[in-house]
Amino acid sequence: MKINKKIIYRIIKILFAILIFVAISLTNGKNRKVTLFEGIVNDIILVPQKIAHTFNLKIAKNDEAFEIEKLKDEIKELKNENRNLSQELTNIEATKSENLELKKVLNVKSYYDDKDVIVCDIVGAEINNWDALLIINKGFKDGIRPNAPVITKEGLVGYITTCSDNSAKIVTILDSTSTFSARATETREEVIVKGDIALKNYNRVKLTQIPIGVTYGSGDLIETSGIGGIYPKGISVGKVISFEKGINPLENTAIVETSVDFDRVEMVAVITNVGDKE
Repeated sequence: MKINKKIIYRIIKILFAILIFVAISLTNGKNRKVTLFEGIVNDIILVPQKIAHTFNLKIAKNDEAFEIEKLKDEIKELKNENRNLSQELTNIEATKSENLELKKVLNVKSYYDDKDVIVCDIVGAEINNWDALLIINKGFKDGIRPNAPVITKEGLVGYITTCSDNSAKIVTILDSTSTFSARATETREEVIVKGDIALKNYNRVKLTQIPIGVTYGSGDLIETSGIGGIYPKGISVGKVISFEKGINPLENTAIVETSVDFDRVEMVAVITNVGDKE
């Protein structure tokens, strides 16, 4: 019997198709075990993907770290700028304050333009039960001499008592040893101004030897008379805040609040041409 080749060929094709179908069905199983070849292929495919993923993560982290460092640098720079601006502002305020104080003292010349003055800083004080002294930062080398009057724009401070080359002491009008001639600015009566232990802590001095029949009201102004002593005339001493009658009219007194606030004074002017008091 002669076998037909076409029939055999068809049978083989059918069997091959059946085998392929079975193989596909087996590969779709949930518990199918991956073959060694499939594992190698998968690893070959996944390795570049893992490398790419890791590389992308590193780039992202590097970018984030770079941005953080950049932000830190910017914050540091801003802090430095803020510190510099704060320092500049402090310097400006300090300079402004110094200029205002200096202007106040230098304006003394507009009030006493016939006097030569040396501007000084107050660098110390000797205040106790008896004394009321100030220390300035200029002395003999700057032309300061004992007995030179010391003033501010507001009024009389005192006089130079001792000097070194670079400093000097001022006996203020608050000192218990301070006594000088003065007068009422309006009525021109001559009186004596004295420092007083009980008053010095309140920026006050006492008027004595008030002429008989003369009284002073609150706010009356007192200035230096220029008679005797070392002070030129016309320098403000202060204003009367109270008048006290004594048992004897010659014992009448008044309390004067000084024109200069000795608790706040920082700069003064020393008059150097003390020979010309008028």
